[in-house]
Amino acid sequence: VPKRISEDIQGLAKLMGYKTGDVELLLHAVIDELANTKANIPAKYTTKSVVTYSQGQRVYGNYKSKTKYYDCTITDVLPNNIYRVKYFDGVDEDLPINRMLPDTSLLQATGAEDGHEFKMKENVKKTDLPWISGFQAPQIELSEEEKQALKLKELLDKQKKQEEEARQRVLMEAQRQKMEEERRRMEIEARKEQKKQ
Repeated sequence: VPKRISEDIQGLAKLMGYKTGDVELLLHAVIDELANTKANIPAKYTTKSVVTYSQGQRVYGNYKSKTKYYDCTITDVLPNNIYRVKYFDGVDEDLPINRMLPDTSLLQATGAEDGHEFKMKENVKKTDLPWISGFQAPQIELSEEEKQALKLKELLDKQKKQEEEARQRVLMEAQRQKMEEERRRMEIEARKEQKKQ
């Protein structure tokens, strides 16, 4: 161990109450001690100022409010601090701002084969983070035009869904009729065979 590092380790160990001259033992003791202390939480997570994200930005989303975070890209910015994201595997989800992180500074990889899965570092608790632990960003007041546009979008989405459901019903009915015709044809052929015998 270089002398400067050795001196730094000894100084740190002295501050932490260790009294041995063995630098290697001190180093392990310091590492153990540091591993059990709270992580330094980046300032951006300890402020209650509103973090904003933008379309196309890569973030880490807390999928379905479970314990894992996955890398994703923001595909749409919605009202009231909600963001539509597309996860690395193509799944879409609308996330409130308190279920997103801008980077992996508070995360660690889980070791999943695909390398896209993360979890909160063990020494960071959600209660340490006002933003994550329930801080609600202020609601954005929409203008009348924005409210009308949002209603129109909802109506169009509903209409599109109804049209898709109707299309699926037509396809299912056509499939049912085809199967019924096939069943009748097979019955007729079976009767003809019986008459021949």
